[in-house]
Amino acid sequence: HRYRGLSGTRPAALLFQTAGLVLLATVAAVEALELVLAYWILYQFDFLVFCLVMPLLTALGTGLSMLCMTAVKWLLFPTGVKPGRYPIYGWYYFRWWVVHQMLTMNFGRTVVFFTGTPLLNACLWLLGAKIGKGVLLEETYGLTTPDLVSIGDGCHLEPRVDIQCHTIVDGELILGRIELGASCRVGTSAVLTLGTRLAAGTCVGPDACTHGYQSGLSPDDVEITSEISVTPPLFRKPPRRVWWLPYVGIPYVLIVESLPDMLSWYLMLEIYDALAAVMEEGTLLICLWCLILAYVFTHVGGFVFILLCILQKRILIGRFKPGSRAEMSDRVEFSRWLMHVLVASNPSFVDTLEPFCNTELLRLVYALLGCRYGRRVQTDLFWTREPDLVSVGDYCVFGFNVALNTSDNVDCKPITLEPYANVLDNCVLMPGTHVGERAILGSNTLGMKDGYFLPDSISMGNKRGRAVLLRASAAPTAASTNQEERQFELLALHRVDSPLSWWAFNLGLVAGAVILAPLTQGAFYVSFAAAIALCDELELEVWMIALLTPAVALVIDVLVCFLEVIV
Repeated sequence: HRYRGLSGTRPAALLFQTAGLVLLATVAAVEALELVLAYWILYQFDFLVFCLVMPLLTALGTGLSMLCMTAVKWLLFPTGVKPGRYPIYGWYYFRWWVVHQMLTMNFGRTVVFFTGTPLLNACLWLLGAKIGKGVLLEETYGLTTPDLVSIGDGCHLEPRVDIQCHTIVDGELILGRIELGASCRVGTSAVLTLGTRLAAGTCVGPDACTHGYQSGLSPDDVEITSEISVTPPLFRKPPRRVWWLPYVGIPYVLIVESLPDMLSWYLMLEIYDALAAVMEEGTLLICLWCLILAYVFTHVGGFVFILLCILQKRILIGRFKPGSRAEMSDRVEFSRWLMHVLVASNPSFVDTLEPFCNTELLRLVYALLGCRYGRRVQTDLFWTREPDLVSVGDYCVFGFNVALNTSDNVDCKPITLEPYANVLDNCVLMPGTHVGERAILGSNTLGMKDGYFLPDSISMGNKRGRAVLLRASAAPTAASTNQEERQFELLALHRVDSPLSWWAFNLGLVAGAVILAPLTQGAFYVSFAAAIALCDELELEVWMIALLTPAVALVIDVLVCFLEVIV
């Protein structure tokens, strides 16, 4: 049936939206509380004590954020989220929207340290998910309705699995369950939609999508059982586990994450003292200080973290080599986990480098991490845990959200891109994939394990575990008849080869990123500094900073959004 949704501009809807924003700002106050504690310790003790306590504060902030999300979720849904159909802009919808936005913005950042450990399972259990024994969750996307997810014993979800328990169709929010039987396997970048039910031992291949819900099939379409194509038996091999990984890895990651913050806090105080020495204390000094802090926390802190990741890779981890995972040591598995947590899926790594996409700076970072890069590569951020096994030829082009998965449960194999290859948005390449010269992989193309894409071919999508071949090679007559298109291509390549055009393009992008990125990414830290200054000016208690920071951050976010719309 066609349902007409409620109005989003009626007074009750506007009230619910405002209350939801206030509640989300309250959740953000937890991060501000961590900053307040850091500020208090730095103010009361010397810098050495602050550095020793900083990893503990990072762990405390993680725990407080998790507890706050759990409390808000159960406060809004005391009996849990129920499957069904609900009108958008209704009371049930707004409660779900608050939880959805809260988990989307905060859950991934909070539990990134727990990836692939039992602590991630425990966090999902706190939020209402049913997690069996021996479940390995390497990463979860889109899981914002945990109450509707049930994962049986011994299941393994590979990285970047997207779990979607909701959809909005014809003015209705439709919620459905996702149930995985015992010993199920879900491949890299697979999507599980609402209504999915997997029998015990079922395998969902990489980049696959289950057909749980299809609009208009029947009144009970939220309970449809999915159709799954079984993947090869090798995919069923149980994953390699390292029992001591959580006890060593999580404390180590907390220390690495806190080191850039130590430097940023030190610079924060030194910059204020330097400004106070040449300027009179007042509003102008505070405004200039806050503006500088946005650049310090965004660029200085971010690139110090990138530098630590590079040093860790080159000094402690070393090079990854192809081979059977059964023959690899626990140290190699631990190194792979570190690259996953600190590089491939780390929000700090992504937030720092995202403004520099398609620049030589991003190419340099990946090259220092171990990737073999050709010249004039248009590179975007891509997901990989073993950069040494990635080879990119000259003039290659990357799209958004590409995954280069060089390892599975069985072995590790290199991924090779020949010159002029195009790997576009949301492509997933599995171990051993070889992309020929000038081959084009359209959006959402799956490169199956040991797959080969012919030179000059065009492929797209994923049908039964294989990419759909649209063109095997270029027709020789087409190149001779369309001289205008050929000349245009040669002109473009000439401009790419031109040092003046290439470096002017790069410098423009880098300059824009350096100037504009802190205005959005550093807004929260600017809000924190402004709250400190306001408390000092009004002689308020220190704990008031935790309340003022999210309020100021909300105002700054609104102003930034307004400026973005104008630009």
